[in-house]
Amino acid sequence: MEEESQERKNIFKTWLETLQQESWQLELLISGLALFGIFEAKVLLDSLESYISIQFLRGSALLAVNIFVFLLKGSWYIFLINLLIHIVLRGLWIGAIGLRYVSQDINYDELRFSAYFKKLYTRRYESFDDYIEDLEKLCSVIFAYTFLLFFILISACLFVVWPVVFLSFLGEQIGALLALIYVLLGMIVFIDFIFLNPFKRMEDKWFSIVYGFIFRVFSTITLSFIFRPLLLNFLDNKFTRKLFLFSIPYGIIIIIILPQLSGETISYIPSFKNESLKSLAYSEHSINPYLYDDLRPEGNETINSFSMKSFHVDGSILEFFVRHIKKDENYFNEIMNYSKLNRTGINSIFRKRNSEDSVYMEMMDTMKSQIHNFIIAKKKNENNKSEQYWDNENNSLTMSQDSMRREYYADRIREINQAFEKMNKYFIDEQEVTEEVSCLLSSHSNLGEKGWNCFVNIDSLQNGVHKFRLERGLYNRTNKTISKMVLEIPFILDKN
Repeated sequence: MEEESQERKNIFKTWLETLQQESWQLELLISGLALFGIFEAKVLLDSLESYISIQFLRGSALLAVNIFVFLLKGSWYIFLINLLIHIVLRGLWIGAIGLRYVSQDINYDELRFSAYFKKLYTRRYESFDDYIEDLEKLCSVIFAYTFLLFFILISACLFVVWPVVFLSFLGEQIGALLALIYVLLGMIVFIDFIFLNPFKRMEDKWFSIVYGFIFRVFSTITLSFIFRPLLLNFLDNKFTRKLFLFSIPYGIIIIIILPQLSGETISYIPSFKNESLKSLAYSEHSINPYLYDDLRPEGNETINSFSMKSFHVDGSILEFFVRHIKKDENYFNEIMNYSKLNRTGINSIFRKRNSEDSVYMEMMDTMKSQIHNFIIAKKKNENNKSEQYWDNENNSLTMSQDSMRREYYADRIREINQAFEKMNKYFIDEQEVTEEVSCLLSSHSNLGEKGWNCFVNIDSLQNGVHKFRLERGLYNRTNKTISKMVLEIPFILDKN
């Protein structure tokens, strides 16, 4: 039995050595497919980032989500750059092999170098085969290094996800306590990882048992056990260990510095993409395509504050969208004291989405009482009423309760719309039209940004270029006041 097992191991080892020699084909195939997937994934990453930017996340949830997206983008950049380098070097390796077939080894005598330069070249590469061998090793290491970094970042993403899960499913107090313990223990494992396993070298038995349990837990929930043998194989070799230690500065350059690089070649034409005060001032005397639905470039550009339906208006109604911002939430809650429609945060079967205020609870108590009275009356059936009668009564009760729910939610929306309209002022050609503007809660078709679609009649305006001005109310929680953000943009009216 042992001989049979040993024979299998020898056969497998021989197969691995053969596969090792031919692995370049698989490397090129996987690199090509991965690069194709990387370019396709960029759109999904941008969509995810834009979606998160329009959500009102805060606290630990916001921090965790931002770190998660940051690590995902880092994985994308590392995959892209490393695989491009791998393909280029592997192409160089293939070219070197092809050249060897034509001209064999390097003939230094034929080149007639001086003794100094001949020694300089032969010290590193005595033959052309040494150069090909080094290229082969470098390509294989870069390929393995790429996937090792990718899986490390994926594990980091999973590590970040768990505190959000605790807070979502276990409530704020228990979830926060468990998340704190989780992060503290996770930092111990991270320190051991980043300093190349000093805790695993400690000979104390009880420390090894306790830390071993913690390590196995985090290894399981972050799936780091998948790449652990690959990492250990990296660390036991001097060259690959240095490459792994290079990962920290390399990651900082690739993940943090590289995405921030940008260039500008035009001195006197502004960039309209950002929402700075300077950009808003430019919009008064220019056509900012990001402020018009019909001019906005296709992609994942978020509406930051305002968007007009069309730059070229051909009817009697001017339509525009004002995005809902966090300051509005604070104003509705602290100044207007309005009831919340939804619970903020992550919802699940353990945590209801709808927020319940005293009016809502009173309405639910009334509805429960009506249902209870209906059931009792039907059971008694004192006047022997027909089944058809009770079906009609049931339908009538259902319609009445549906009407109560609709009225409750309609009142909430009506309050919010009225409060929003009072916060802002609107002008066309310096003439105030605030009283003529009607705003309705809406979700924009761009990326689902929430806010208000507003309408104003411009039938009295003449054809030509006009200027629309919005004085957007911004609530300040510190001094409980409302300041104004002014935005002015032109539009063309052509009623034909």
